[in-house]
Amino acid sequence: MNTRLITTEEELVSYKDSWNYLVRENPETNVPFFSWNWFYRAWLHFGKPAGQQLAVVIVEDGEQLVGLLPLVFGSKKSTGITYRTLGFCNVGIIPRNTAYWLQERDTGSVFQAITHQIFAVKQKWDVLELTNIPQTTLFHNYWLQEHSGMAVIQTKGLSSPFVQLEGLTYDQYFSKYGNKDARRRVKRNTEQFTAENKRWEMKIFESVNDIRQGIDLALAVRKESWKGAFRNEAYIRFYRELFDELVYRQEVLIPILMLDDIPIAAEFITGCNDCYFLHTNDYDSRFRETSPGICLLHKVLITAFERHWKLFDFTGDDYDYKKDSKTGIRYHSTFQIFHTGFKSRFVYSAKTFLLPFIRKILRKPEPDDFITKMKWF
Repeated sequence: MNTRLITTEEELVSYKDSWNYLVRENPETNVPFFSWNWFYRAWLHFGKPAGQQLAVVIVEDGEQLVGLLPLVFGSKKSTGITYRTLGFCNVGIIPRNTAYWLQERDTGSVFQAITHQIFAVKQKWDVLELTNIPQTTLFHNYWLQEHSGMAVIQTKGLSSPFVQLEGLTYDQYFSKYGNKDARRRVKRNTEQFTAENKRWEMKIFESVNDIRQGIDLALAVRKESWKGAFRNEAYIRFYRELFDELVYRQEVLIPILMLDDIPIAAEFITGCNDCYFLHTNDYDSRFRETSPGICLLHKVLITAFERHWKLFDFTGDDYDYKKDSKTGIRYHSTFQIFHTGFKSRFVYSAKTFLLPFIRKILRKPEPDDFITKMKWF
């Protein structure tokens, strides 16, 4: 197998088709946010303006793409120390990583090839940061094995609630897991708005003809939400361009909760093969008392059973409203990996020895996200 590092936008564009084919061939990665389209748009609108440089590891067997790890070069400042990073294009878009893509066959050799390529350019980075890797994956367990010439710090990543719908009926789910408070709010709001002669309904935008209308309504909700201060043109361009592409593969839907002609809550959802992922959601703060976000989520879950979805993953953080509706939680780890170079060793020593020593002197508590550290220098 041959490995190489993609560092230019032109090279990245040339791998679009083979990248997407590889993703679709692997059941574990056949989801929209593992696609070339997702990574490219995230890097183009967020990573590139922030100064992140492409560093996509490509593994080929002959002319066939068999594995890849999409990374970027960047920099970070932590506790007064500035160091160079190699990691995912973490730009605030959920999910907060782009994980990994591998064919099911011969994964061990592909892992080793990727690692070899990463360490072949170690002069360009001090810390390899792999954020929010699901703890049930081979990729996660690979970094827990012994590897000569490196050290690893493992910390807790996101805890992501999900609903496993397969094997459950609507009545079974809502009697055992469903958010009963949400059901009461939906019923209360329905009665109130009906009495006021107002239409209160969910509309789903998912076709080529109406997806842009759905995006515009969702952005209108965001403008009136508490997140409105964080809206920017990059965010708008990212979702417009990405969803324009994904809608042709029927991998996107935008549920909007409408009160008459006013959109009061919205969700951006992607998925395929009956597995769907909630990437972002907003509600109009002017209607806070009616709990529009929670009510919309409840209505989406009803739709999920009607459409026979297998999985609805809330992604992101484990907020209470997500935990109240979950059937399970997916746990993640973040790995910081160091090599034998002077700066890399220095950062490792600062994180594992110097900073804990200073905290002890100042009687400050240790962070609760630490799991373990391993050293094979």
